[in-house]
Amino acid sequence: MLHPDKKKKGDHMEEQGTLTCPKCGGTTERPIREGLCEMMYDCSACGERITATQCCCVMCEYGDKRCPVSTLTGTEKPARKESQ
Repeated sequence: MLHPDKKKKGDHMEEQGTLTCPKCGGTTERPIREGLCEMMYDCSACGERITATQCCCVMCEYGDKRCPVSTLTGTEKPARKESQ
């Protein structure tokens, strides 16, 4: 049985995380790719373009998990700002 946070993609397991839109609170499951930081994401609920401003990527800033890049470098995740 697969771990609930991982999905099989090709020959390897891909980590999954939940990204939360700071504007509308909508959530979406996104892959966390090894060695790749996603700098922006268009929210599927409200269409807002989410950009990383305090972290290396949107998953680290607005997600429930951190990307492998920040995990390896020991980058701290900033406190999340409340949506307005």
